[in-house]
Amino acid sequence: MERRCAGLLNDVAARLRDGEEVDFHRGFSEALTIATVGDFVGVPEEDRARLVTSAYAALRAAPEASSETLALADEHSKKIDSYLVHLISQRKAEPRDDLTSFFARMLDDGIEEISEDEVIATLWILWVGGFHNASASISHGIRHLLSDRGLRRWMTDDVSVSSFVNETLRYNPALLITPLLRIAVRDVDLGEGIMLRSGSGVRVVIGAANRDPEMFTAPDIFDPTRDNRGVLSFGLGPNFCPGASLARLQMATALRQVVNRFPGLAVAAEPTWSPLLFNHQPLTLPVVLREESDMAVIA
Repeated sequence: MERRCAGLLNDVAARLRDGEEVDFHRGFSEALTIATVGDFVGVPEEDRARLVTSAYAALRAAPEASSETLALADEHSKKIDSYLVHLISQRKAEPRDDLTSFFARMLDDGIEEISEDEVIATLWILWVGGFHNASASISHGIRHLLSDRGLRRWMTDDVSVSSFVNETLRYNPALLITPLLRIAVRDVDLGEGIMLRSGSGVRVVIGAANRDPEMFTAPDIFDPTRDNRGVLSFGLGPNFCPGASLARLQMATALRQVVNRFPGLAVAAEPTWSPLLFNHQPLTLPVVLREESDMAVIA
């Protein structure tokens, strides 16, 4: 991870030092997470760009989307499914050191606890979550560091970096609302006269839970010193994100290297944001290199 971050920062260093404005989200945060999850899942480098394009199109299948957008999302979802079927078949014939090969061996061995449909669904979620949500979290952390130079003291040791990462995940979760609908399997009394009936659809509002004043004191203040073990950005229980440790590692490594490499990095303009209701996802993060970073307000 250290080598990968350093290599990507080398790619943007010359442009920054020439005074060019650089989109740090696409050029660094997203590039890092696509490369990492691509290697982990086993997606060859030459296939990653089109899978990213299909993933963005598929993610636009939100409740408020038009029929045309939904039809396009379905088309790209099918493209990803077909690609993963092909990839699994390839790894059955020629296994490698990646997650798809591991699942392919399980399917070949006839492990009853898993089906090909479940493998495809798991790889789908890992691919999308692995680059889409992780890249947003890295860019949120970078924005905090560039908005307040005093926060850079948290990049000095592993414990401090971990605290900063956890607070970034609490304060700015990449997913504000769970996009996948949960179904209540029994009646649940939520108190105050609210009953959740069996069969009801449920979406967890992660952004609100992470700022619950009964759980976090002064929740609207970014404070890495707080106890933030109750953060729900990666889910909880059986729905806990299997890539959480990898995402945290990427964030910690990336944020520390950015601060050490470019002490004069500054936000050049406000990011553009994903229009999706359930996402808090920057689409761009324009930055420049200056002697002293300008102060910016985190939204």
